[in-house]
Amino acid sequence: MGAEVVQLGEVVARAEKLASWMEAVMEMIGDGVITTDLEGRVTSFNRAAEQITGIGREEAVGRIPKELFQSGFCPLETTLTERRGLPPRELNLRASDGSLVPVRVSTEVLRDQNGEVIGAVGVLRPGAPDAGGKLTSAVAATEREVLRAALKEAATSEEAARRLGIGRATLWRKLKKHGLSFPKR
Repeated sequence: MGAEVVQLGEVVARAEKLASWMEAVMEMIGDGVITTDLEGRVTSFNRAAEQITGIGREEAVGRIPKELFQSGFCPLETTLTERRGLPPRELNLRASDGSLVPVRVSTEVLRDQNGEVIGAVGVLRPGAPDAGGKLTSAVAATEREVLRAALKEAATSEEAARRLGIGRATLWRKLKKHGLSFPKR
């Protein structure tokens, strides 16, 4: 029995390490990632989803996305109902402050190791491209403000990039695009 307890302890330790690693990965992804359970309630909402939508994780988890975003069409709901992913589409989500947030959303069903549907995942990208392929002015302004806030709060460019869930090279491209620079400290 002692060997079984040790093995169980090792399994638990590995599972905890894997869960911690997966959480870190989710926080570093530059796209917004939202997952739901079978009932359609939000089970995870990463940092990029918070930044893109302006809705905090605490407000999102446990809620139904259609209610959360005050949207007539909910790709996550459709994915669960039809048991199939949806290709990318452009939507306007309503943030908690009432503003419309243009996003590009794609979804897929989540399955367990036996192939059973256990939920859905949605990936959000900021801004619907306009005819010229550029971000709409509202999204560009939002991105600029998010960048300014990260620059103000972070002591280094590495920290700013980490807070935003993007790489340093992406941070520098975005700063250049918006005519911003990292303040000298």
